[in-house]
Amino acid sequence: MESHVIGISPARKDAWGKVSGEALYVNDVKLPVCLEGKVLRSPYPHARIAGIDVGKAMKLPGVAAVITGQDLPAKRFGNSIADQPVLARRRVRFVGERVAAVAAVDADTAAEALELIKVEYEELPVLTDPVLAMESGAPLLHPKFSTYRNAPALDIPNVAGSASYGTGDVEAAFAQAELVFEHTFRTQVVHQGYLEPHACMVQSASGDSATIWSNNKSPFELRAELARLLGLPASGIEVIYPFIGGDFGGKGAVMDEPVCYYLALASGSPVRMTMSVREELLAANPRHAAIITLKSGLRKDGTLLARQARVVFDSGAYAGANSHPLVAGVRRVLGAYRIPHTRIDGFSVYTNSVPAGHCRAPGDPQVFFAVESHTDILAQAVCLDPVEFRRRNVLLEGHISPLGLEWSGINALQVLETAVMNSGWNQPKASRFAGRGMALTERNTGLGGSSALVTLQSDGSATVVSGATDPGTGSHTVLRQIAAHELGLPLEKVSFSGGNTGMAPFDNGSGSSRVTHVTGQAVRLAAQDAVSQGKDLAAAQLQVSTTEIIYQDGIFSSSAGKSLCLQEVLARSGRAGKVITGRGSYVADKAGSTCFSAQIAEVEVDPETGQVTVQRVITANDIGLAVNPETVKGQVEGTVVQGMGFALNEELPRPEGLPQVTSLADYKLATCLDAPTVQTFLVEGSSGPGPYGAKSIGEQGIAAVAPAIANAVYDAVGVRLFELPLTAEKIRHALQQREGAGG
Repeated sequence: MESHVIGISPARKDAWGKVSGEALYVNDVKLPVCLEGKVLRSPYPHARIAGIDVGKAMKLPGVAAVITGQDLPAKRFGNSIADQPVLARRRVRFVGERVAAVAAVDADTAAEALELIKVEYEELPVLTDPVLAMESGAPLLHPKFSTYRNAPALDIPNVAGSASYGTGDVEAAFAQAELVFEHTFRTQVVHQGYLEPHACMVQSASGDSATIWSNNKSPFELRAELARLLGLPASGIEVIYPFIGGDFGGKGAVMDEPVCYYLALASGSPVRMTMSVREELLAANPRHAAIITLKSGLRKDGTLLARQARVVFDSGAYAGANSHPLVAGVRRVLGAYRIPHTRIDGFSVYTNSVPAGHCRAPGDPQVFFAVESHTDILAQAVCLDPVEFRRRNVLLEGHISPLGLEWSGINALQVLETAVMNSGWNQPKASRFAGRGMALTERNTGLGGSSALVTLQSDGSATVVSGATDPGTGSHTVLRQIAAHELGLPLEKVSFSGGNTGMAPFDNGSGSSRVTHVTGQAVRLAAQDAVSQGKDLAAAQLQVSTTEIIYQDGIFSSSAGKSLCLQEVLARSGRAGKVITGRGSYVADKAGSTCFSAQIAEVEVDPETGQVTVQRVITANDIGLAVNPETVKGQVEGTVVQGMGFALNEELPRPEGLPQVTSLADYKLATCLDAPTVQTFLVEGSSGPGPYGAKSIGEQGIAAVAPAIANAVYDAVGVRLFELPLTAEKIRHALQQREGAGG
């Protein structure tokens, strides 16, 4: 579309503050008197608390408050199931669970006080395998599960959530299939990888109200959950959210805010809490580990007839960090293919591990590693090139999804062909141990609700007021672009305001690939409302009917040839005491628009060590319309590097529930030095539900990275791994096994 601001990539207004250090984060906010809070965490994966002695800690000079679970109301919290206590009361369920908390004059004193708290534990049996945890007779980690708020009625031990989906007759289709294959895949726990840890500060007015500073990306949802938990009206809680130093899904749940509140209440002073990196790796809400079993039936020509999937997500000790008990990605385990007969059984299971939560595209990277690896195996079994196998089975416009849903704008084949055409798929490889692999994924455009204001100032400028957070995605710039387009103003004349639930209108939060779609539409409607009000004022000032007024590029003109610029209309109305504030609200609650992503990875494998080097990744992403193309490309490049870490290096192992990685030095986070060449192609072939036909990009693409790399590794050296990460040790071991077997 032709526009002076849509489809271009202006510099982000927040960029200078971030690179110069002027940007304010939670830990930059200073109050005259503020205590430091710290948490004592469990050293055991599962134990009964027999006793806690805080006497010595309370007597330490500089300590203002010490609290335990017995000092707090017996309430639990959670985004979905309210299953987690603020502080453990009678039982701890994972290493790192909060047991007691201290507020002191400084961090060193608080840390010293924690060492003085004596806790007596009685160890209990540990469950670390979610499949075993589901078996009859397994110890129950939550014996009172049925009493939790929003807990589903389930009869399988330790299952927090389950669901079954499907269409057709799977068993009959398998009986008719000429070939049937079944494989099981496993994925690991990984941290989201943001560098700013969780942080909060609370100032409480004698328990009647609270001001909370938090780097939570969903401040209105945080306010609502805290109101339920703390017994305060939502109107009595003000959440202030400065800049957020990264998120990738990990900062949308309650973390230390309730602990901080109760410490502030007990001490009578504001309290600040900041998690250390060790605490982040121990006790934040990382990506779920998963076990995925896929069974497919097909004809010898490669036509898919049936697919059955069983997905078990390891929820860890609590499930409340998730919007739903069962991770939504389970519904995508069938892939983007025409399969007339399907069945999915999904489970989210409690174990004595760190509580898992949202991580960029929750559940998608796990299930697509399985389904796209499985797809390559099927292609090989019927002697088809992986591209040709996908061409024969991919969804086309008018087809029904493998779950029987009607999708609009299906351009999966166009995305696939774009990636193939730009990859040199059939060209000679760089070396003997080089390989190419591909993956095709899908994800719906995000849903949710948002309201926005657009205020026009007397100088002809405008301010977008929204509760949407920007955790580094550049979304505030995109929202300004949308308002500028509707108002016909230069982008530099449109500013953004927010950062406080007390003054900004409601927004669901920055997640689920919803901001450009949902908040963008709210801003667009607010800007259109502002223009409509401006037309009324201009008509009155020009003494014509409103229906005669045309507004374009900041000019109100009538059919009689009279005109006024926006600034003139606003100046005159301002003198008359009239201000223009446009209002817009938008709710999307029904999925229908689906985005597709295809990626082709080129790797080189050292056969002596098993080391994988990703040389190049070609991505094609179904974007609808790119409001800000460079921001879109930045998101794509980020998904590639993050997905590469998930594929090759990153993991948080907890054998017997005991964490093995507690520092970033040991975590092996992918860095810019590991980043391959990324070639990004934006496919704008079908319109989405966002402004001007935009779809989404924040989570699109990350799910394709791991399977594309795994398929490329197989292409390079002929070994197939069914478990992530694809470490050098695993690949070398597989190569040695093949050689030992004479392969």
